[in-house]
Amino acid sequence: MRIGDCPEVSCPEVSSLARTFSAARVLLGHYAGATVRSRRFLYMLFLLCVPLAPVVLVRIVSYLQPGAALWRTEALRFFDILASYGYLNFMVVLIALFWATPLYSEELSSGAARFLFLCPVPRAALPPAKFLAYSFVSSILAGVSLFAAYYLLGSGPAYPMWRENLPVFFIDWGLIALALAAYGAFFSLLGLLVKRPLLWGLLFAFIWDTGANVLPGSTHYLTLRHYFRSLFPNYYGSENMFPLLVTERPLSAHVTCYVVLAAFIVVSLLWAGRRLSRMDVVVGGEE
Repeated sequence: MRIGDCPEVSCPEVSSLARTFSAARVLLGHYAGATVRSRRFLYMLFLLCVPLAPVVLVRIVSYLQPGAALWRTEALRFFDILASYGYLNFMVVLIALFWATPLYSEELSSGAARFLFLCPVPRAALPPAKFLAYSFVSSILAGVSLFAAYYLLGSGPAYPMWRENLPVFFIDWGLIALALAAYGAFFSLLGLLVKRPLLWGLLFAFIWDTGANVLPGSTHYLTLRHYFRSLFPNYYGSENMFPLLVTERPLSAHVTCYVVLAAFIVVSLLWAGRRLSRMDVVVGGEE
Protein backbone atom coordinates (compact mmCIF):
# COMPACT_ATOMS: atom_id res chain seq x y z
CA MET A 1 0.00 0.00 0.00
CA ARG A 2 1.40 3.41 -0.98
CA ILE A 3 1.26 6.25 1.46
CA GLY A 4 -1.38 7.95 -0.65
CA ASP A 5 -3.61 4.90 -0.36
CA CYS A 6 -3.90 5.10 3.42
CA PRO A 7 -7.59 5.24 4.37
CA GLU A 8 -8.46 8.18 6.57
CA VAL A 9 -10.11 6.59 9.58
CA SER A 10 -9.88 8.92 12.56
CA CYS A 11 -12.76 9.08 15.04
CA PRO A 12 -11.56 10.42 18.38
CA GLU A 13 -15.11 10.41 19.75
CA VAL A 14 -15.56 6.66 19.44
CA SER A 15 -13.79 3.79 21.11
CA SER A 16 -10.67 2.16 19.73
CA LEU A 17 -12.68 -1.01 19.03
CA ALA A 18 -15.12 0.95 16.85
CA ARG A 19 -12.24 2.59 14.99
CA THR A 20 -10.70 -0.83 14.46
CA PHE A 21 -13.88 -2.17 12.87
CA SER A 22 -14.25 0.97 10.75
CA ALA A 23 -10.66 0.71 9.56
CA ALA A 24 -11.06 -3.01 8.86
CA ARG A 25 -14.09 -2.29 6.69
CA VAL A 26 -12.17 0.29 4.64
CA LEU A 27 -9.12 -1.93 4.34
CA LEU A 28 -11.28 -4.90 3.34
CA GLY A 29 -12.27 -3.23 0.08
CA HIS A 30 -8.65 -2.32 -0.66
CA TYR A 31 -7.29 -5.80 0.02
CA ALA A 32 -10.11 -7.55 -1.85
CA GLY A 33 -9.24 -5.59 -4.98
CA ALA A 34 -5.52 -6.18 -4.49
CA THR A 35 -6.15 -9.90 -4.02
CA VAL A 36 -7.97 -10.21 -7.34
CA ARG A 37 -5.15 -8.39 -9.15
CA SER A 38 -2.36 -10.50 -7.65
CA ARG A 39 -0.52 -13.41 -9.23
CA ARG A 40 -1.65 -15.58 -6.36
CA PHE A 41 -5.21 -15.19 -7.60
CA LEU A 42 -4.27 -16.78 -10.93
CA TYR A 43 -2.49 -19.59 -9.12
CA MET A 44 -5.55 -20.36 -7.03
CA LEU A 45 -7.78 -20.17 -10.09
CA PHE A 46 -5.63 -22.78 -11.81
CA LEU A 47 -5.52 -24.97 -8.71
CA LEU A 48 -9.31 -24.99 -8.42
CA CYS A 49 -9.60 -26.18 -12.01
CA VAL A 50 -7.66 -29.37 -11.22
CA PRO A 51 -10.58 -31.21 -9.52
CA LEU A 52 -12.70 -30.58 -12.61
CA ALA A 53 -10.49 -32.84 -14.75
CA PRO A 54 -12.00 -36.17 -13.55
CA VAL A 55 -15.49 -34.66 -13.79
CA VAL A 56 -14.97 -33.68 -17.43
CA LEU A 57 -13.55 -37.15 -18.12
CA VAL A 58 -16.63 -38.80 -16.60
CA ARG A 59 -18.95 -36.70 -18.75
CA ILE A 60 -16.98 -37.48 -21.90
CA VAL A 61 -17.13 -41.22 -21.15
CA SER A 62 -20.86 -41.00 -20.42
CA TYR A 63 -21.50 -39.43 -23.83
CA LEU A 64 -19.23 -41.78 -25.78
CA GLN A 65 -20.38 -44.95 -24.01
CA PRO A 66 -23.86 -44.30 -22.62
CA GLY A 67 -24.49 -47.98 -21.99
CA ALA A 68 -21.50 -48.21 -19.63
CA ALA A 69 -22.12 -44.94 -17.80
CA LEU A 70 -22.00 -46.24 -14.24
CA TRP A 71 -21.69 -42.68 -12.91
CA ARG A 72 -25.23 -41.85 -13.98
CA THR A 73 -26.60 -43.77 -11.02
CA GLU A 74 -23.87 -42.63 -8.62
CA ALA A 75 -23.45 -38.97 -9.49
CA LEU A 76 -24.21 -37.80 -5.95
CA ARG A 77 -21.75 -40.28 -4.43
CA PHE A 78 -19.03 -39.23 -6.86
CA PHE A 79 -19.68 -35.58 -6.03
CA ASP A 80 -19.44 -36.39 -2.33
CA ILE A 81 -16.07 -38.08 -2.88
CA LEU A 82 -14.83 -35.13 -4.93
CA ALA A 83 -16.00 -32.53 -2.40
CA SER A 84 -14.69 -34.33 0.69
CA TYR A 85 -11.36 -35.65 -0.62
CA GLY A 86 -10.58 -33.55 -3.68
CA TYR A 87 -11.58 -30.19 -2.25
CA LEU A 88 -11.68 -30.41 1.55
CA ASN A 89 -8.64 -32.63 2.17
CA PHE A 90 -6.33 -31.34 -0.56
CA MET A 91 -7.37 -28.24 -2.51
CA VAL A 92 -8.47 -26.27 0.55
CA VAL A 93 -5.27 -27.09 2.43
CA LEU A 94 -3.04 -26.17 -0.51
CA ILE A 95 -4.87 -22.92 -1.21
CA ALA A 96 -4.77 -21.86 2.43
CA LEU A 97 -1.13 -22.87 2.75
CA PHE A 98 0.25 -21.02 -0.28
CA TRP A 99 -2.11 -18.03 -0.16
CA ALA A 100 -2.73 -17.39 3.54
CA THR A 101 0.74 -18.16 4.93
CA PRO A 102 2.33 -14.92 3.61
CA LEU A 103 -0.87 -12.95 4.21
CA TYR A 104 0.66 -10.68 6.89
CA SER A 105 4.36 -11.45 6.67
CA GLU A 106 4.66 -10.39 3.01
CA GLU A 107 3.76 -6.82 3.93
CA LEU A 108 6.48 -6.68 6.55
CA SER A 109 9.08 -8.16 4.22
CA SER A 110 8.16 -5.87 1.32
CA GLY A 111 7.93 -2.76 3.46
CA ALA A 112 4.34 -1.98 2.51
CA ALA A 113 3.18 -2.17 6.11
CA ARG A 114 5.66 0.54 7.12
CA PHE A 115 3.49 3.11 5.40
CA LEU A 116 0.31 1.46 6.63
CA PHE A 117 1.42 1.68 10.25
CA LEU A 118 1.96 5.44 9.83
CA CYS A 119 -1.65 5.95 8.74
CA PRO A 120 -4.39 6.71 11.27
CA VAL A 121 -5.45 3.04 11.21
CA PRO A 122 -5.22 0.73 14.23
CA ARG A 123 -2.75 -2.07 13.60
CA ALA A 124 -5.29 -4.56 14.92
CA ALA A 125 -7.44 -3.82 11.85
CA LEU A 126 -4.90 -5.36 9.47
CA PRO A 127 -5.39 -9.08 10.28
CA PRO A 128 -9.22 -9.14 10.07
CA ALA A 129 -9.21 -7.03 6.89
CA LYS A 130 -6.71 -9.19 5.04
CA PHE A 131 -8.24 -12.38 6.42
CA LEU A 132 -11.77 -11.43 5.35
CA ALA A 133 -10.55 -10.43 1.88
CA TYR A 134 -8.75 -13.76 1.51
CA SER A 135 -11.74 -15.72 2.86
CA PHE A 136 -14.24 -13.91 0.62
CA VAL A 137 -12.29 -14.26 -2.62
CA SER A 138 -11.19 -17.86 -1.99
CA SER A 139 -14.71 -18.95 -0.96
CA ILE A 140 -16.26 -17.43 -4.09
CA LEU A 141 -13.71 -19.12 -6.35
CA ALA A 142 -14.10 -22.45 -4.55
CA GLY A 143 -17.87 -22.15 -4.86
CA VAL A 144 -17.66 -21.51 -8.61
CA SER A 145 -15.36 -24.51 -9.07
CA LEU A 146 -17.54 -26.74 -6.89
CA PHE A 147 -20.71 -25.67 -8.68
CA ALA A 148 -19.10 -26.41 -12.05
CA ALA A 149 -18.35 -29.95 -10.83
CA TYR A 150 -21.88 -30.30 -9.44
CA TYR A 151 -23.48 -29.05 -12.64
CA LEU A 152 -21.39 -31.26 -14.91
CA LEU A 153 -22.25 -34.33 -12.83
CA GLY A 154 -25.91 -33.52 -12.33
CA SER A 155 -27.13 -31.96 -15.57
CA GLY A 156 -27.09 -34.98 -17.91
CA PRO A 157 -30.32 -36.47 -19.28
CA ALA A 158 -30.22 -39.42 -16.88
CA TYR A 159 -28.76 -37.51 -13.93
CA PRO A 160 -31.41 -36.88 -11.25
CA MET A 161 -29.08 -34.80 -9.08
CA TRP A 162 -29.25 -31.30 -10.54
CA ARG A 163 -32.40 -29.90 -8.90
CA GLU A 164 -33.31 -32.59 -6.40
CA ASN A 165 -30.07 -32.45 -4.42
CA LEU A 166 -29.13 -28.78 -4.77
CA PRO A 167 -28.96 -28.33 -0.94
CA VAL A 168 -26.06 -30.81 -0.94
CA PHE A 169 -24.03 -28.35 -2.99
CA PHE A 170 -24.71 -25.44 -0.62
CA ILE A 171 -23.86 -27.54 2.46
CA ASP A 172 -20.58 -28.68 0.93
CA TRP A 173 -19.76 -25.15 -0.21
CA GLY A 174 -20.37 -23.77 3.27
CA LEU A 175 -18.09 -26.36 4.85
CA ILE A 176 -15.36 -25.72 2.29
CA ALA A 177 -15.60 -21.97 2.98
CA LEU A 178 -15.33 -22.68 6.71
CA ALA A 179 -12.28 -24.87 6.07
CA LEU A 180 -10.64 -22.11 4.02
CA ALA A 181 -11.21 -19.73 6.91
CA ALA A 182 -9.91 -22.09 9.61
CA TYR A 183 -6.79 -23.22 7.77
CA GLY A 184 -6.19 -19.69 6.47
CA ALA A 185 -6.36 -18.16 9.95
CA PHE A 186 -3.84 -20.67 11.28
CA PHE A 187 -1.42 -20.54 8.35
CA SER A 188 -1.42 -16.72 8.27
CA LEU A 189 -0.57 -16.68 11.98
CA LEU A 190 2.13 -19.26 11.33
CA GLY A 191 3.68 -16.89 8.80
CA LEU A 192 4.23 -14.36 11.59
CA LEU A 193 5.50 -16.73 14.26
CA VAL A 194 8.05 -19.03 12.65
CA LYS A 195 10.70 -19.11 9.97
CA ARG A 196 9.98 -21.32 6.92
CA PRO A 197 6.22 -21.25 7.57
CA LEU A 198 5.46 -23.20 4.38
CA LEU A 199 7.47 -26.16 5.66
CA TRP A 200 5.77 -26.08 9.05
CA GLY A 201 2.41 -25.67 7.35
CA LEU A 202 3.01 -28.75 5.21
CA LEU A 203 4.03 -30.74 8.28
CA PHE A 204 0.91 -29.64 10.12
CA ALA A 205 -1.52 -30.28 7.26
CA PHE A 206 -0.26 -33.58 5.88
CA ILE A 207 1.62 -35.11 8.82
CA TRP A 208 -0.03 -34.00 12.04
CA ASP A 209 -3.56 -33.28 10.81
CA THR A 210 -3.66 -36.65 9.04
CA GLY A 211 -1.47 -38.82 11.27
CA ALA A 212 -3.02 -37.78 14.57
CA ASN A 213 -6.34 -39.22 13.40
CA VAL A 214 -4.87 -42.73 13.36
CA LEU A 215 -2.88 -42.49 16.60
CA PRO A 216 -4.32 -44.14 19.71
CA GLY A 217 -5.94 -42.00 22.34
CA SER A 218 -7.63 -38.64 21.90
CA THR A 219 -5.09 -36.88 19.68
CA HIS A 220 -7.65 -36.60 16.88
CA TYR A 221 -9.43 -33.90 18.89
CA LEU A 222 -6.36 -31.70 18.35
CA THR A 223 -6.73 -31.71 14.57
CA LEU A 224 -8.87 -29.59 12.28
CA ARG A 225 -9.60 -32.53 10.03
CA HIS A 226 -11.49 -34.37 12.78
CA TYR A 227 -14.03 -31.56 13.12
CA PHE A 228 -14.56 -31.22 9.39
CA ARG A 229 -14.92 -35.00 9.11
CA SER A 230 -17.61 -34.80 11.78
CA LEU A 231 -19.43 -32.03 9.92
CA PHE A 232 -19.15 -33.36 6.39
CA PRO A 233 -22.26 -35.36 5.33
CA ASN A 234 -21.82 -38.89 3.96
CA TYR A 235 -18.09 -38.83 4.66
CA TYR A 236 -18.03 -42.64 4.90
CA GLY A 237 -19.69 -43.11 1.54
CA SER A 238 -16.30 -43.88 -0.03
CA GLU A 239 -14.56 -45.73 2.78
CA ASN A 240 -13.97 -48.79 0.59
CA MET A 241 -12.20 -46.66 -2.02
CA PHE A 242 -9.99 -44.73 0.41
CA PRO A 243 -9.43 -46.96 3.46
CA LEU A 244 -6.27 -45.12 4.54
CA LEU A 245 -8.00 -41.74 4.67
CA VAL A 246 -10.99 -42.81 6.77
CA THR A 247 -10.71 -43.93 10.37
CA GLU A 248 -13.15 -45.33 12.89
CA ARG A 249 -12.82 -42.43 15.31
CA PRO A 250 -16.05 -41.30 17.00
CA LEU A 251 -17.46 -38.12 15.50
CA SER A 252 -18.05 -34.96 17.49
CA ALA A 253 -21.41 -33.21 17.75
CA HIS A 254 -22.04 -30.51 15.15
CA VAL A 255 -22.45 -27.79 17.78
CA THR A 256 -19.11 -28.74 19.31
CA CYS A 257 -17.43 -28.61 15.91
CA TYR A 258 -18.76 -25.16 15.08
CA VAL A 259 -17.81 -23.77 18.50
CA VAL A 260 -14.28 -25.21 18.33
CA LEU A 261 -13.67 -23.98 14.78
CA ALA A 262 -15.07 -20.50 15.50
CA ALA A 263 -12.91 -20.20 18.63
CA PHE A 264 -9.88 -21.40 16.66
CA ILE A 265 -10.37 -18.71 14.01
CA VAL A 266 -10.98 -15.91 16.53
CA VAL A 267 -7.96 -16.84 18.65
CA SER A 268 -5.73 -17.01 15.56
CA LEU A 269 -6.86 -13.54 14.42
CA LEU A 270 -6.45 -12.01 17.88
CA TRP A 271 -3.00 -13.55 18.22
CA ALA A 272 -1.97 -12.20 14.81
CA GLY A 273 -3.28 -8.74 15.69
CA ARG A 274 -1.40 -8.75 18.98
CA ARG A 275 1.76 -9.89 17.24
CA LEU A 276 1.53 -7.14 14.62
CA SER A 277 0.73 -4.45 17.18
CA ARG A 278 3.96 -5.24 19.04
CA MET A 279 6.17 -5.05 15.96
CA ASP A 280 8.33 -1.96 15.59
CA VAL A 281 8.28 -0.76 11.99
CA VAL A 282 10.54 2.09 10.94
CA VAL A 283 10.38 3.72 7.52
CA GLY A 284 13.71 3.35 5.76
CA GLY A 285 14.97 0.70 8.15
CA GLU A 286 14.39 -2.85 9.13
CA GLU A 287 11.89 -4.11 11.65
